[in-house]
Amino acid sequence: MNTRDRIVVNPEDIGVDGIPVLGVNKARNMSAGAELHRHAAMEITVCEHGAVKFDADGRAWTLLPGTVFVTQPGSVHRLRSNVRGSVLRWIFVTLPKKGDTFLGLSKDDSAILAKRLRGLDEWLYRLTATDLRLICDLLDDYERPSAASEMRLVRFRADALKFLLAVIDSSPVQSDVPTASRIYSIIMQMRREPEKEYPVEKLIAETQMSETSLASAFKRDTGQTPHEFLVTCRIRKAMDILSKDPSARITDLATDLGFASSQHFAARFRRETGKTPSEWRGGGMVKNRKSEFYRDTRIRFGIIPPT
Repeated sequence: MNTRDRIVVNPEDIGVDGIPVLGVNKARNMSAGAELHRHAAMEITVCEHGAVKFDADGRAWTLLPGTVFVTQPGSVHRLRSNVRGSVLRWIFVTLPKKGDTFLGLSKDDSAILAKRLRGLDEWLYRLTATDLRLICDLLDDYERPSAASEMRLVRFRADALKFLLAVIDSSPVQSDVPTASRIYSIIMQMRREPEKEYPVEKLIAETQMSETSLASAFKRDTGQTPHEFLVTCRIRKAMDILSKDPSARITDLATDLGFASSQHFAARFRRETGKTPSEWRGGGMVKNRKSEFYRDTRIRFGIIPPT
């Protein structure tokens, strides 16, 4: 069922061959993602706004605006987490078999396009702003009035082909291992001890990075600035404390975790989770310790080890 924040359509319904799924999702709150899975089709996911994490090939990948995550058919992957305010668009592509046609192309052209798409052997690519607009146009093409169905199909096929060619011609995003290693210990410390203070001057001294470089590296690896990430870790620790001890005083919890006031704490808690602290400790997600959302959140923020 489509909502204001999530729309999923099947372009094959209007005669588009090879595109069984097109979707967009706008995250109102931070949320955990899905379990590891695979598809028979190629999946291409574009981050339009915010930041999200994917797990694939035993590694974690951060999608920032303008980046594309390409999953080949049969590849095991999952969306690990959504940061509040992030916007994802995705398209499934059923690659044509030998002798089949695709997007209205000839058999020969379909084979050439399929070969190039199968040749995308990296996970993460970067698009220009113009190319990013193409996947946004696809939903507009689909939603055109049915009275214009002839041109609706032509436009959709044309824009889908432009988008796929843009992905083929895009550049892989290389990970910056040295930079990641310099901030890894800080990220882990924030997860373990979010109640502590981490002034930017201390972080700069520990990493030997400029403030701008530090912020960029943090944004790339966590999807957030150092301060935003610290606040998220504090909220996640509060979630864990409230689940273990529902009688914990909200005022004491706010003070212990470094918030200026219980009102500020409650506002940030609701902003991150969509619930107040009282609602969280009394809600089903806290009581159901086996819930995927609850468990994945605890694993992601280092509260419990993965199994």
